[in-house]
Amino acid sequence: MTALTVAPAAALARTRAAETERARKLSPGFADSLTAAGFARHFVPKPWGGDVGPFAEAAEAAAELSEACAATAWCAALYAAHARLAAHLPGQGRRDL
Repeated sequence: MTALTVAPAAALARTRAAETERARKLSPGFADSLTAAGFARHFVPKPWGGDVGPFAEAAEAAAELSEACAATAWCAALYAAHARLAAHLPGQGRRDL
């Protein structure tokens, strides 16, 4: 299991929280920071390159991120959830992703 690394994403989110709120969307670079933090692979099975992380770890990481910016934390949680759902697609669907 690989732990989620939230600090860099939280630092970016903290510096852009007001901008995010005004724009009502995440600033450029957030997708990369959330991917680098490990949210997109957290629940994915190992055969498909994932970390098979536990729910508690994802929830704690999202909570930590929410202290910097709630919108960013929401998107991070969606990254993790959508990747988990995609892991249940038929083989061709997983390969396409």
